[in-house]
Amino acid sequence: MKEKVKKVLVWIFEFVLFCGYFYVLFVNLVCGFGYGGISSRGREMLEEYVQGIYVYDDGRVKVEWKER
Repeated sequence: MKEKVKKVLVWIFEFVLFCGYFYVLFVNLVCGFGYGGISSRGREMLEEYVQGIYVYDDGRVKVEWKER
């Protein structure tokens, strides 16, 4: 029984690693390879969708979205 549970856990672990690898690959292909590609896309999205971001003294963060 323990051997079967161990095999299932190893399979789940390998599956998660496999999915993570393809997630990173997909993000790099869509956003461009390198950190600059990802960060520049983030700024473009902020400029397109966000009107303002407000950070309050008590730690709250409020995002004001642009009207579409």
